[in-house]
Amino acid sequence: MSAGSTGRAPFRSFWMGGYEGADHVNGRGDALDMVRATGHDRFLALDYREARRHGLRCVRESVGWRLSERGPAQWDFSRAERMARTARRHGVQVLWTLMHYGVPPDLSLLDDALIPRFARFAAARRRIDPALRALRGVGGARAQAAVARAARVHADQ
Repeated sequence: MSAGSTGRAPFRSFWMGGYEGADHVNGRGDALDMVRATGHDRFLALDYREARRHGLRCVRESVGWRLSERGPAQWDFSRAERMARTARRHGVQVLWTLMHYGVPPDLSLLDDALIPRFARFAAARRRIDPALRALRGVGGARAQAAVARAARVHADQ
């Protein structure tokens, strides 16, 4: 929904903060979890409190596809759910990154299955998060149709 249609700005602050959330496997084969490596997972309340203290009421967080998908159609969103609860308690709006480089171990960025599998992951994440469900213009039928079109185009190449 655009700011003009509601009369409200879409973000709670002009400036936005962000926390490192990469979860890919690097060139040496090391599986990264930058949320854990930076300690952000242990200091969520402090990090959000500090963001607010500095006037940041909107932050970017990563769900981490590689870390969230435990198996085909099996997801563990507990970390993202904890982030969302803590952010709400501190009055911080979260904009979610669903894939910050990391993909499940049985996929690559060049895999034909990437787009449809990512679409299923994104839909599952949207179903469990009230904030994402509310973003119908962003994560609703239009976005799902766009992903489906991209998957068809990708399949035809």
